[in-house]
Amino acid sequence: MPFVSSRQGGPEPYVMNANNTAQQRENNVVRTQRDPAAVSRLPDELERAAPGSENLRPHFVGCLEADVRLGEICGRLRSVWGEYSPSGS
Repeated sequence: MPFVSSRQGGPEPYVMNANNTAQQRENNVVRTQRDPAAVSRLPDELERAAPGSENLRPHFVGCLEADVRLGEICGRLRSVWGEYSPSGS
């Protein structure tokens, strides 16, 4: 389990375990209930807008409202902008 510190006096934050089967089941349920057309179209629109100067917030909101997962969104942005690599690595 990764190191996680809490704020002074605050509750311990939740750390998602990749092997959390309950979370995986919930993800599968969400994936079966979302609109396939929107899940295909909205990330495409985000990817097309990303290289320009357009405000991406409406695209993010649309994706999230359609239950497009953060990993799917990040994958699209990574395909446009690449992935950060610190100098000297």
